Amino acid sequence: MSPATPLESAAAGLQQAVERRDLAAVEAGARRYGELSRAAMAELPLAEAEARMRAARMVLESARRSICVARARISAHRARLERASGYRPPAAAVHTWSLEA
Repeated sequence: MSPATPLESAAAGLQQAVERRDLAAVEAGARRYGELSRAAMAELPLAEAEARMRAARMVLESARRSICVARARISAHRARLERASGYRPPAAAVHTWSLEA
């Protein structure tokens, strides 16, 4: 079932970008969703516009939280990779002594 309005479509697109962890698409999707939300709210009575504003804020906050979590995971993974890339196995011991019988 496809979203009924452009605003719902933008919200679904934003959620899909978040799920893909596509930061550029999230930024573009959030911008589009914000523009569509502002346009939709401009035509509504104040009480209904406030309700839509709360819904829009929840969608954007959910996207923000998801991206923060994804960034933290990426950062931790990167730190592990950097530590692993610096690992060098111990060099073989070179003995400078000899044994005489």
